Amino acid sequence: DGWSVNLNWTAPDVGGGGGGGETEGFEGGAIPDGWDMTTNAIDCGDFVGWYVTMDGTSAYWEVPAGDGYYAVSNDDECNSDGSVDYLHVPSQDFTNGGLTLSFTSFYSGAYSQTGHVLVSVDGGASYTEVYAVVAGTEWVNESIDLSAYGGESDVRVVFWSNDNAAWASGWAVDNISFSNPTDFDFLTYNVYRGGELVGSTGDLGATSFDEFISDMLFPYFPICKVRIVKALKVVTTSTLF
Repeated sequence: DGWSVNLNWTAPDVGGGGGGGETEGFEGGAIPDGWDMTTNAIDCGDFVGWYVTMDGTSAYWEVPAGDGYYAVSNDDECNSDGSVDYLHVPSQDFTNGGLTLSFTSFYSGAYSQTGHVLVSVDGGASYTEVYAVVAGTEWVNESIDLSAYGGESDVRVVFWSNDNAAWASGWAVDNISFSNPTDFDFLTYNVYRGGELVGSTGDLGATSFDEFISDMLFPYFPICKVRIVKALKVVTTSTLF
C-alpha cells in the first residue's frame, strides 16, 4: 500500500539451544562400545572399577533408584584401590566450537570419596580437572561448560572416582551427553523502530517481519532493527532498511 516496510534477514547460526548431541544412558547394561574403564582395584569380581547396573547400593552406601541402568564406581562394595577408577568417554571433536557436558549424578561424598571430571587434548598424555563433584543426597543434573576447548579435534573426557586411599563410598553417573550450551538458548526475534519494540516472535524459523506482524505501517520508512535474543540477553543486532 506504499507505506509498509517488509524486513527480511537470513536465519542466524547462533549455536546454543542445548541440542545436537546423543545421550548415553547405559541401557545396554554394560560399558558401551567405544568407552573404556580403567582401575587399580582387584579381586572384586563384577564390582571392580566402573560397572553398569540398575542397583548400585551396597552395605554402607545407598544409591537412590535411577533412570534404569547407570554407571557406578562403588568403593564400599569393592574395598580395593579405588583411587584411579576412570570412566573414559569416546573422543569428541570440538573443531566447530566447544560444547557442554551434561549428565545426571549421584554422589554423597561419604567416607572421603571424591569425584572429578578430567579433560585431555593431547591424546590422554595429560589431563586437566575441570570439575569437582559437589556432595548431595539425590540424583542431580550436572552441566559443565567446555567451551574453552573449542577448536580441538580430540577432546577426551574422564569421570574419575577416587577413594583417596580409604574405604570410601562411590559415584554414579547416567545420561551423559555433549551438546550446544544450554545457556545460549535462542529465544526470540525482537523488532524495534526508533528504539521502541514493535514486534516479537518465538518462531525461530521466521526470516521476515511480516511473518509475525501483519499490516504494520511505517509512515516515514524509518530504520528498523531486528535483535536476536538468546537466554534473555540481546547478543546481536542487525540493521535492516
